[in-house]
Amino acid sequence: MNSAEEPVFAEVEQRIRKHLFTQFKESIAQKELRELGPTGVNWVARTTETLSLCIPIFPRLAAHLQKEVPKKLNSAAEAATLAIEAPQHLQDAAGASVKIQKKALEWANALKAATAVSKTLIGNIDSQHVSAEIQRQAVAFFDGKVKANGGSLYPDLLLVGRNYEMLPPQKRGKGQQIDGPCRRGEHTSNVPDGCEIKANEGNRIKVDAHAAHAGLHFGVTWELRDEQIKINGVWVAYVRFADHSKPVQNVPSTTLKHSFGHSLFISALP
Repeated sequence: MNSAEEPVFAEVEQRIRKHLFTQFKESIAQKELRELGPTGVNWVARTTETLSLCIPIFPRLAAHLQKEVPKKLNSAAEAATLAIEAPQHLQDAAGASVKIQKKALEWANALKAATAVSKTLIGNIDSQHVSAEIQRQAVAFFDGKVKANGGSLYPDLLLVGRNYEMLPPQKRGKGQQIDGPCRRGEHTSNVPDGCEIKANEGNRIKVDAHAAHAGLHFGVTWELRDEQIKINGVWVAYVRFADHSKPVQNVPSTTLKHSFGHSLFISALP
């Protein structure tokens, strides 16, 4: 980032800081963390440390993701566009009066065909693919300060070097499972002092989770426009247990979803 951008990022950082700490310091949010087990773990202090680490990085990370995620996910479409020009490039390089060798033209046409097929794969991209790319980019951008947690565990990112050995191991027996913070083998689950990543197609964040979780949330909204992925928003929020709504289970086999929406979030983009 150049020096001219620094005042802009500083302004966004202050806006994010005010929003997140207002949500985090709200009385119910603080009470939730104080009452969260196991006994002796200061989740308020640990989550404060996470917010303090992440907030200065978020504006720059948001700008980075808006540029780099499409570059990565649209690479097949970009290759297909470039491959269309291969036969003409061969002719231009050889000269207008020179006949291009058959093998060279066959190579150019095979390249066009292969990249045209790969371009169609972008239509199969969903929020899971976008979220995975965001996680890879975010871990790299934090430069060793955070690490990815295990797949399908909350939260997606944890601070490097943080100790969770005091957490109880998750139990497998029916009716014995731990709902709150716990260890799953070498991984950590259900802790509020990490960062969860959410990606939604469209322009608003909407989350339906299997369980309610408290903690820092980093959201990205995206769309498919002109056969290419575009990031149209990057958002942050501190989400409380109390912010989740719980729908009525009308059918016995239906899984209950705990939901929250876009109104909790503020933009992290300049």
